[in-house]
Amino acid sequence: MLKEFVEKYEVLPANIKEYCSSWTDNKEIAFVKKSKGRFDVFRGFSESFLSENFGNFLTSTDLNLYEDLPLNLLQASIFYISNLLINGNLTLHIVENCEKFAKYLIEKNILNDAYIQTILGHPILLYNVSFLNLDKAKAQSFSTKLLLTVISELLSSGFYIEGYLNVYREKLLSTTLRILKKPQKYYNLSSFVEILQLFNLSYDQCCKVLANLSDFVNRNNEFVPIIVDVLNYCLEQISCLCDRDSNLKPLEECIVKKLTTYFVVLNKKQDVNVSGLSVSFLKYLQVFPHNIKNLDKELFGSILNLNEYNKDNVNLAVFLLERNTQLVESIKDKLDSICEKKGVILPLLQILVDTNVDESILKQIFENFEASLNKALQKPQKSGQHFHHNYKGLLVLVEKYMPLEKCKLFLEKVHKFEVAEVFHAKLLQAICNKVIDSDVTSKLVNNIIMIFVHLQMVLFKRKTKSDDDTLKLKEIAATFNDVLCKLQPKIGDKEFKSTAQNESLKLYFKFGLKFGISGQPILLKVLTSLINALANSIDIEDSKLILDMLLSHSEFLDNVLGEHSEGKLEILYEASASQTSFYDFKPFLWGKAAASHYSVRLNIENSLLRQPKTGDVLDILQDDYIRSTIVNYPVKESLNLSDAEILGTKDEKCYDIKFMLPLFSQLLASEQQVQTYKFTRSGALSLTIVALSSQDKEVRQAASHILSRFHFHVEARQTGKDNLLWIRYVEAVCKGTAMLPDFKLNNFSAIYLARMALILTQPNHVMYIPLSQHLTAKSSLDFSTVPELYTFLHSST
Repeated sequence: MLKEFVEKYEVLPANIKEYCSSWTDNKEIAFVKKSKGRFDVFRGFSESFLSENFGNFLTSTDLNLYEDLPLNLLQASIFYISNLLINGNLTLHIVENCEKFAKYLIEKNILNDAYIQTILGHPILLYNVSFLNLDKAKAQSFSTKLLLTVISELLSSGFYIEGYLNVYREKLLSTTLRILKKPQKYYNLSSFVEILQLFNLSYDQCCKVLANLSDFVNRNNEFVPIIVDVLNYCLEQISCLCDRDSNLKPLEECIVKKLTTYFVVLNKKQDVNVSGLSVSFLKYLQVFPHNIKNLDKELFGSILNLNEYNKDNVNLAVFLLERNTQLVESIKDKLDSICEKKGVILPLLQILVDTNVDESILKQIFENFEASLNKALQKPQKSGQHFHHNYKGLLVLVEKYMPLEKCKLFLEKVHKFEVAEVFHAKLLQAICNKVIDSDVTSKLVNNIIMIFVHLQMVLFKRKTKSDDDTLKLKEIAATFNDVLCKLQPKIGDKEFKSTAQNESLKLYFKFGLKFGISGQPILLKVLTSLINALANSIDIEDSKLILDMLLSHSEFLDNVLGEHSEGKLEILYEASASQTSFYDFKPFLWGKAAASHYSVRLNIENSLLRQPKTGDVLDILQDDYIRSTIVNYPVKESLNLSDAEILGTKDEKCYDIKFMLPLFSQLLASEQQVQTYKFTRSGALSLTIVALSSQDKEVRQAASHILSRFHFHVEARQTGKDNLLWIRYVEAVCKGTAMLPDFKLNNFSAIYLARMALILTQPNHVMYIPLSQHLTAKSSLDFSTVPELYTFLHSST
């Protein structure tokens, strides 16, 4: 009988059920914790909950008298709410008290399934949910708002309540379909979309709504805000769900056609803001681009005909044109009116120039847009944001259709602009390139240089520089450098004394050095290009001043000789190029060691002439760079590269062996006192071995020469337990290589021997003994194949 009673009344607390079942099922007795509740607590709760002073109860009452007290109080509050709701006497302040209590429990993080079930699973509250007319002072509206508030708080706090939401979604779906039957009755129900976003309808529910909605708009195409809001929500929800789950299918073709036809009708009304529809359809078409063929054929044209510019509408038009170039015909019919809308024509122009569009269309666009283009060139501060983001199409128009005479006329004087913008610099570059390709005069060369100088000075002189200014400076400087490189062949041996003596140019050099060495290496490239272009015009005193500013810069040593400086390789190669012979190469340092060794304290000449020791050079070789170079060595590089090849070299965390070989040769000169163990431990010997796999014969000869010098020093060494090991190693490499055609190692052998050299410096390494035995096991080693390949394949380990 007790068991039947427990099973019948599900509302009994879990601890009571557990206690009763322990008796009925003959289990170990589960004791019930004593409840120390007091009647006055419940009376105080009831009185304050039904009044407007509930906040005082929460702050003044201890809710820890026993474990389930908060749950019991919540059950009491829902009991009051549900009974008052049935009788139609539920008031707003009682609902607000219940919301306060629910939020209090959520903030205290004491909720569990029993609490959530008490609110969201209550049958009376669920039955009386009504998502319509929430603004009215009705009992149903009050209880629905309570549920919406609790659900919102639970979701934002991370509670998983998906199992409770499904039944609410069904009621929400039926409400949505009810609205679609007579949408004029709910003309401006703005809060309804927020409810949809809170519950998030499923894919099937959204498809069902859109199917009904498409039928309605097919019969009645007047503008109703609630219809547009629901359409936007369902399209975006389907896009989001389908993007996550590739198994979901797109909408039926007929539905897409009806919805876009309605979109076209709204566009033609001109007085309706449909930018939200543009966003929703764009998201959907990005997921299902093949649905573009099912769109209403007039959609693209209706967007172009809109009187008011809107970025969202243009984004949709750009997307459609990118994927269907046949829509160009729609542009051709309305070209003159479209060209009046800069925000529309500029994004579309970038697509048109990338396609095989009729040249007559582009020329007509240029003719319509020429006045605006000239204004943007002369007064960039007055140009709109459309130019900043969509200038690439204009560059093509300038290149193809802007008359050369007008380009030259624009460059007849040195312009000084109030602002510096990337799009403006690119337009100037297009004009300059067109002039440079013709017979450019000395005056125009001067003007081109000074225009770009003044343009960058605008950014240099700003007191506070944002990240945006830094990016602009980098882009504009790179553009200027491209112009200088194109201009240099035209300059030849001509002199430009007036340009070189210009005070603005001298000031530009100061700023360029200041910011270039401090972290903008592109400026150093620009200065290099300027010096090359004006080499015949710069006075000796000015050259000395530039060099002095460079060397005396406080960050010169850390950046120019730093580990990651982009200018490091150029400086090193310039130094090496001045040597007359492979044997005349003198060792020097780089990185922090160079910054310390060459630091200027008293006399700059003496500091730069101090000769570093052999150990100083070898100590700065890094193990990770050595190992990376062994694996990634470019075997096609020659010992002597052209300037272009040198400047194009990329640092991939590898040492440049064509720089290292002359250095090692000097370090191992016969007159040097060499600590051979440093040469092996530093990895220098491994780099030398790798060079024997080079395809260039001179590189292999240089490596052989270094091995000969290393062998000389090891033989002459009086002490050292490992002398015989290294003599055997060098002789084994030389004998094995001598047997190969043109003494060239294959890559596998080179990597194997280079890594062996590293391991032989570590007696505790697990492979030290096997490799040592391998060297002495045979009179000569065979490097024509992969070393010890069969031994490896037949090994059991």
